[in-house]
Amino acid sequence: MSKVDDLINEYCPDGVEFKTLGEIAKIKHGQDYKTLSSGNIPVYGSGGIVAYVDTYAYDKPTVLIPRKGTITNLFYLEEPFWNIDTVYYTVVDTTQIVPKYFYHFMKTVDLLALDTGSGRPSLTMNILNRIKIAIPSLPIQEEIVNILDKFTELEAELEARQQQYSYYRNQLFTFGDSEVEWKSLEEVSEIYDSLHQTPRYSENGLSMVRVTDIKGGMVNTNKTLKVNKKVFETFTRKYLPKKFDIVMSRVVNPSN
Repeated sequence: MSKVDDLINEYCPDGVEFKTLGEIAKIKHGQDYKTLSSGNIPVYGSGGIVAYVDTYAYDKPTVLIPRKGTITNLFYLEEPFWNIDTVYYTVVDTTQIVPKYFYHFMKTVDLLALDTGSGRPSLTMNILNRIKIAIPSLPIQEEIVNILDKFTELEAELEARQQQYSYYRNQLFTFGDSEVEWKSLEEVSEIYDSLHQTPRYSENGLSMVRVTDIKGGMVNTNKTLKVNKKVFETFTRKYLPKKFDIVMSRVVNPSN
């Protein structure tokens, strides 16, 4: 369930009306821009901005939905733009739906499941127009947009901080061969492997950490599967993990 679904359930416990996309917005095709003069109006394709021209196709709040290519790459725009034929724009009925709410809701739709392309991913108007969209009252839509925009800003800030951390970490651990002594991992640590067996899980008991429990450099034990004491002792016979040990995944994503 997405954050949008959670907020709709919170603010509309008695349920909401659903309408098709075709009932709340009109989908419009894009056009070629190469006959236009250069300017400051962005030209959008399914991958983003491809050029700048001197005129626009539309100048009101809209959601751009790719027709071909990167079909999950939605855009929300409030400024004038031009769009080419690989991306649709939408004329939103603002008496029924807040454009930014429409954008956030569309981000929850599995567009890949609607793909009609035999090679390059594609979306048709007919399929898009049948998408069901939850339509709470306009004030509730505005409140949902305000909350989700704050989450988006927070996620962007966290991503920027992560990139900053990665940059300085790499700088701090960059040494010339003559500056420090280098040793292999086995010289400074002991590595223990699992039994390469699937344990018999229990409803309650002690945590058994799996690859899926390791994310972002942390082990999350809140949702680990459990094993009884006997199974736990069997799997920790070689070594029982202690505080400050480093857990590394062996498969799927070795960077975890």
